[in-house]
Amino acid sequence: MSELTLERLEYLAGQFDKLLRLASYPVAVKLFKTKEELAEVRDKKNKPIRLIEDKCLAACQLIGQSRYLGLTKAAVKERASVCMYGSAVLGFEKLPVEYMHGYVRAYFTDEEVAERNFANTPMFEPGSYSAILTAPLEKTPVIPDVVLIFGNVSQIYRIIHAYNYNKGVRLEFSCNGEAGLCADALVLTMQSNKPVVALPCNGSRLVSWPSDDGLACGIPTHMLEEIVEGLQFTHDGMVRYPLTWVHMDWEPPEGSIIRNVMSAKGFFPPDQRHPKK
Repeated sequence: MSELTLERLEYLAGQFDKLLRLASYPVAVKLFKTKEELAEVRDKKNKPIRLIEDKCLAACQLIGQSRYLGLTKAAVKERASVCMYGSAVLGFEKLPVEYMHGYVRAYFTDEEVAERNFANTPMFEPGSYSAILTAPLEKTPVIPDVVLIFGNVSQIYRIIHAYNYNKGVRLEFSCNGEAGLCADALVLTMQSNKPVVALPCNGSRLVSWPSDDGLACGIPTHMLEEIVEGLQFTHDGMVRYPLTWVHMDWEPPEGSIIRNVMSAKGFFPPDQRHPKK
């Protein structure tokens, strides 16, 4: 297996595009334990990475800018914490009880249920990280912790095929309806060390994920080579995206429902179209 270099990541990004025909960039995400670690990062021209300084955004907004606009975005925790929930999930700060209680009546019946929901959300310990960087995989300046692939159900399903082609196991799905991108696609991927399929939460759909039918999949960086190998293996075995439509050269048999509809006979013969009640 090839050494994982920035050049290799660029190649793998191209393979994802080729085999999945993605509509947006795969996004590389790196969390930094200290601000100083982020300050040491250089781009491919050996220049420091420009940090967000004039506003406070959510982590999912940084991811969205990398995904849709192809931008490299970086921020210390104070500039990536407008969403307190996401900030706590990534280990930037502790989540106050008052924040949890603010979900009562809107999401949960009472304070106890709200606290239980937040308690089972995947998150890092407060103080675990102090900065974040997101970038299109093809031009990331660092080896990331997680790579996010965004796509439709069929595209994400192909990633599951790719993970499982040499294992024969099941990937478990876990969700509590909140923090779908930061908690599930990022934190849970890092904690489980497996690919994680994630649904967008209401917050991310509001500010960074303008789609009602998209999914995300977080992939641990060390598994990228294996996932691409699995995509290629199954692709060669005729499991592809877009799915091969086997009926394209198929003549519907006489008397079949689809043939009847196509030939103006309808789904039901006339004597069956208005059954007696």
